[in-house]
Amino acid sequence: MLGNVLIAVLILAYGSLVSITAKSMPSGDYGVGYAFVWLISGTAFVVSGGLLAWYMNHHNNFDWAPDFFLRYQNWMVFLTWLAFSLALVWSLEYRTKWIDGKFPTFLRWFIQTKVYLWLPALILLPSLYLLNAQRPEGFAPIWIKLPIQIGFWVSIALGLVVLYGLVKSSVQRRIAHAAAVKEAKAADNNESWGFNKSMESIENYKDAGIQRLLTYTHREQDERIRAAALAKIKTFANWEAQLVDTLNQGALNEA
Repeated sequence: MLGNVLIAVLILAYGSLVSITAKSMPSGDYGVGYAFVWLISGTAFVVSGGLLAWYMNHHNNFDWAPDFFLRYQNWMVFLTWLAFSLALVWSLEYRTKWIDGKFPTFLRWFIQTKVYLWLPALILLPSLYLLNAQRPEGFAPIWIKLPIQIGFWVSIALGLVVLYGLVKSSVQRRIAHAAAVKEAKAADNNESWGFNKSMESIENYKDAGIQRLLTYTHREQDERIRAAALAKIKTFANWEAQLVDTLNQGALNEA
């Protein structure tokens, strides 16, 4: 009885996820409501799925499985639940969008086959039979075993590849962030060195004329450098006459 209730809750929660993810997240207050419904439905789906897997495992509904599965049954059931949940939530999230390079390209084909519809059917419909049918211990019909085994391997494969894509994307973002920080620091150091060098040159300026100082007054220079150069220029008694002569000569020549 409890198993049937859990399947009903899982189907309702997953149906809500399928419905809400059919369209993009809206903006404003509607976006808050969208996120809230997504969170509630997603949590209900994952929790009810986990409880269903535990319930079926506890009641030996997988006693017909191959020996390699039964040898590590608890871990295999747990791993299948994780992979199944991850694969379906991912497929719903990315069925209306695709980011090139984030995941292997073949996963896009899975989305186009509507894996978010046929994969849960492969698992849940046979589960209804296993929960309710009277069957000999260790036996299940081939039409029950085959869909669950296909669903198991598809879930594991999809879950692992999706997890790989998520980890890879996270590592790439961290590397890009670290590179950007390093580049910014290098640029800041270069800028500081250039600023200090310019200020030192202005302070120690010994030329008789102001022509070389005028190169520091360009509008693209740091405002502090321009102010320092202007102040230095005004220390020359005949700076105004020199400025007129320089302008009459044409463009400035950098020394």
